[in-house]
Amino acid sequence: MSKRFYIVASVALLVAALAYLFFSYIYIYRSIGAANLAFPDTQHFYKVGSPSATPEKTYVSLGDSLTAGVGVDTYTSSYPYLLAQSLAGKSAIELKNFAWPGAKTKDVIASLPAALAQKPDIVTLLVGVNDIHDRKMTAAEFEENYRVILETLTKKTKAKIYVISIPYIGTRALFLPPFNYYFNYETTKFNDIIRRLAGEYKLPYIDIATPTRSLFSSDATLYSIDSFHPSAAGYKLWSDILYADINR
Repeated sequence: MSKRFYIVASVALLVAALAYLFFSYIYIYRSIGAANLAFPDTQHFYKVGSPSATPEKTYVSLGDSLTAGVGVDTYTSSYPYLLAQSLAGKSAIELKNFAWPGAKTKDVIASLPAALAQKPDIVTLLVGVNDIHDRKMTAAEFEENYRVILETLTKKTKAKIYVISIPYIGTRALFLPPFNYYFNYETTKFNDIIRRLAGEYKLPYIDIATPTRSLFSSDATLYSIDSFHPSAAGYKLWSDILYADINR
């Protein structure tokens, strides 16, 4: 075969590979957007536990759509609500959610004054998945933002603060190769930053990523219809891990 043939074939393969990468990347966000999932947190503040009991503690949850419960019909199926139920037991807890879909570390920073004004006794922080998906966000910028969050929390509240890892989420049908490998790599990299900063500030770090990674990669029932946000079963799994770690 001629040299020209090999050149044309190579160019065709390159164009095909680039087209695959482009359309499989666009497919991820179009699929998530097309699901048009509702925002179930309609109240932001909830009394959880015994209806007759006076809340003994205030729990503030910080984060993004994963903490806002996107993927379930009601906020009572979100992991903060389920965790508050477990923590309340026969008493009651005031749950105050400061999480919104699409939030990044910079948005959590902006929400801190209002969140800390609630005088929390317990704070959970789960943020970073949107930072990972922001192509302009570098690991250094993420670390700087996360440090600001932890610095503010440790200086301006006496609450018990729990730092939660970024989970591995997204079905194989949504994250086609090589993006499944890429986002897993980024999640691991950002979690390494979170773990290190939690240790630096002497805060409990709860890893929900490692024990759920294989399940979330193979069990479609853990996802809502967008194949990205968890279903009620997925959030319940997280809440169980969080409660077990907090309560041990």
